[in-house]
Amino acid sequence: MSNHKLADPSYNKQEVSQMWETILSCLPHWFDNITKDEKKMRKKVTQRYANMTLVGSILLILLIPVWRRLAQRLHLRMEIKTNIICIITLWTAITVGATTLQSQNDLLVIAKRLGRIPVALMPALLLLTSRPSPLPTVLYLTLLPIHKWLSRIVVIQGLLHTILYLFYFNHKGTMSKVLKLENIYGIIAMVAFILIAITSLPRIRRIAFKVFYFTHYLMTWVSVLALYFHARPGIPVFTSINILILVSQIAYRVHYTTLTKLTVTPMSPTLALVEFPINSIARSMELPVGHVRINNKHRGLKALWYHLVPFQHPFTVSSLPTDETVKLIVRRGTFPLISNHHYYITGAFEPELAFIHSKAKKNKSVRQPLLGGQFGGPMDYNITAERVLIIVGGSGISFGLPLYRLLNYNGISVRLIWVCKDIRDLNILNWFRGIQGIECYITGENDIEVDYYDDQKHGLDAPTIEYYGSLDDDASEIDFTTLGREYKEAHNIGPSSPLSLSSPHTVLTPMPSLSPLKRVPKYDSAPVKKVPSFKRLAQAKSVPVLHPDRLLDKPSTKSLNFHENIHIATSGQCSFTTTPPHLAHLPRSELPEFEKLKLPASVRVFSGRPNLGAEDYDWCTQTSCIGPRIEHGKSVCCRDVQDDGAHKRVNKENVWVIGAGPQGLVDEAGDWAKEGGLRWHGESFSV
Repeated sequence: MSNHKLADPSYNKQEVSQMWETILSCLPHWFDNITKDEKKMRKKVTQRYANMTLVGSILLILLIPVWRRLAQRLHLRMEIKTNIICIITLWTAITVGATTLQSQNDLLVIAKRLGRIPVALMPALLLLTSRPSPLPTVLYLTLLPIHKWLSRIVVIQGLLHTILYLFYFNHKGTMSKVLKLENIYGIIAMVAFILIAITSLPRIRRIAFKVFYFTHYLMTWVSVLALYFHARPGIPVFTSINILILVSQIAYRVHYTTLTKLTVTPMSPTLALVEFPINSIARSMELPVGHVRINNKHRGLKALWYHLVPFQHPFTVSSLPTDETVKLIVRRGTFPLISNHHYYITGAFEPELAFIHSKAKKNKSVRQPLLGGQFGGPMDYNITAERVLIIVGGSGISFGLPLYRLLNYNGISVRLIWVCKDIRDLNILNWFRGIQGIECYITGENDIEVDYYDDQKHGLDAPTIEYYGSLDDDASEIDFTTLGREYKEAHNIGPSSPLSLSSPHTVLTPMPSLSPLKRVPKYDSAPVKKVPSFKRLAQAKSVPVLHPDRLLDKPSTKSLNFHENIHIATSGQCSFTTTPPHLAHLPRSELPEFEKLKLPASVRVFSGRPNLGAEDYDWCTQTSCIGPRIEHGKSVCCRDVQDDGAHKRVNKENVWVIGAGPQGLVDEAGDWAKEGGLRWHGESFSV
C-alpha cells in the first residue's frame, strides 16, 4: 500500500465505514427485501423450533426423577445455589438457542421466535406447578425453583418480543397495527405476564399473599386464552395442552376434596390443635409428614369461585398414617379455624423423604425396620437412615413429631430439638404419644411455673411392647424412647430377644433418666478435626428452665388464658382423641387458666437457643459412646469393641439432619449439616 493512500483522509474514512458495515452485518438487523418463498421457509423454521422447544422442555421435566435417582447412586450433592445456577444456565441456553439458530440474523425472525418460544414453554411451566406433581417420587414444592426461573425467562422473552415489534412497526411506519385486535390480545397477554412477575416479588408475596395467589392464577388463564387469539399462525395444540393441564388440576382438586367438621383446641396463644377423622381424607396417606390443604366452606357463587381458584391453606399432618385421627398443629393467624365448623379438606399430599420408603416399594438394599419388619405392622417402612437429628422451630414441630415417632418405632436412633419462643407452646406435647427425650429450647421471656407429671403412671408412654394391630394410637403404639437401633443391637434387643407376639407384654428396661441439668449426655469422644457449629445462634444456658420444684425466672404473676382471640364451641363438640390425664376432668371445649404448665416427665426443657457443636456432631457420627455392649456374654465398653463388621461405626451417608420451621433456623441447621458432611433435608415454613 502506498504512502499516498495511507495519507489520504477520505480513504481512512472509507475503510472504517466498510469495517463498521461488516460488523453490523454480523448482528441481527431488519431485512426489508424478502421474497415470499423466504418468508414461508422462515415461518416453517420458526414453527419447527417452537415444536422442538415444546417436546424438549416436557422431556427435560419428565427426566427429573431419572436425574435424581442417578445423582443419588453417584452420591452427587449439589448446593441450592449450584442447583439454581444449573437451572438458569440450562434453560437460558435452550431458549437462546431456539430463538437465534437459523435466524439468518434477521431481527424480525428473532422477534417472532421471542414470541413463539415462550408459548411453547407454557405447558412445561404449568406442569411444574401441578399439585401433586405428576412425576413419581417428586414433591411439587421441589419443582418451584425451576418454575420460578423458567417463568422469568418466559416473561423476559415476551417483553423483548413486544419491544422489538414496536420498533419494527416504527421502522416500517405502521404503528397503527398496534391497534389490530390480534395485537391487542398480545398486549393483554403481556400485561398478564407483567402482573404475575410483579406480584411474585418476595416482598409483595409475603405482605399480600392473597393478592399474589389470585393474580397468579387468574392471569395464567388470561394469558393462555389471550395468546391463543394473538398468535399467528395459530397455536391450537399448545393451547389445548395448557387448558388440559389447568382443567385436570381443577378436576383433581374437586375429586379429592371433602367437607369435614373440625375440632379446634387452643394450646397456647400462638398454637392450636386441629383434629378430624382420617376417613375424611379422600386420598389416603402412605408416608408421614404429608400435608393437607384446607379452605373455608362457602355457598352459592362464592363456593363455585373457590372450587375453581385453589386458594387453600396447607398444613402438615402431625399424626401418623396409621392413626384414626388426623392432627394438625397450626399457628393461629389470619385464617380462622373455628371448632365444630365445616371446612373443605383437599389431599393428602405425600412428602418427599429420601430415606423413608413405603412398604409397597421393597428394596433389598434398604435397611429394614428393627421391629416393624418383624411384626409386619402398619408402620413397617423401608428406612435407609441410621441416625437422624431433627431440628424444628415454632410450628415446625408439626413436621418433627410424626417423623420422630415413626423413626422411634422402627428402631432408628433419633433426636428431636424444638426451639420456640413461648413455653406455653409445649402444652401441645400432652396430646401426642411417643415423645420421650424431646429437647425443648425456650428463647422468649416466660414467667409460667412448670411441673412434671409421671408419664408411666398415667399410661402415656409406658414401655410395654404390644402388637401394633390396632389403629388406636392412644392404646397400642409401641414406645421405644430414643434408645435407637444401635443401642438395641448392642444389647441384643431384636428378633432373637423376647420381643415377640407370643409375649406381647414384655417390658423393656428403660434407659436411666438423664439429669435435667445437662443439655445432652456428655461422653468422651474422639477428637474431630473440624466440627461445624451454628455461627449466629447464641449458646443455651446451662440451667434448664423446668424442674419439678423450680420456677422459670420468678413466681408467676399472671395466668395463662388460652381463649384469647380464638373461637371455641361451647356445645356439640366433636372429639376424636383422648384428653391428657391431667386435663381429663375438663370438657374439651375449655382449657384451664392455670399458673402451672404440666408436661410429661420425659420432656427436657432448656432456656436459650441450641448451639449445635461437637457433642451433636459426635452423636450424629456415633463417635460418642452409647454404653456397654454385650460381647461373648460379657459387658464390654463400646470403645473397646473391635470393628469386626458386626458393629461398624455409622456411615455418614446414612446420617440425616432434618430442619423445619422458620427460614433462618432451617438455613443455619442446613449449613451446619453440610459443613459436617451429613445428609440434609429442609422444610422452610415461609411464603
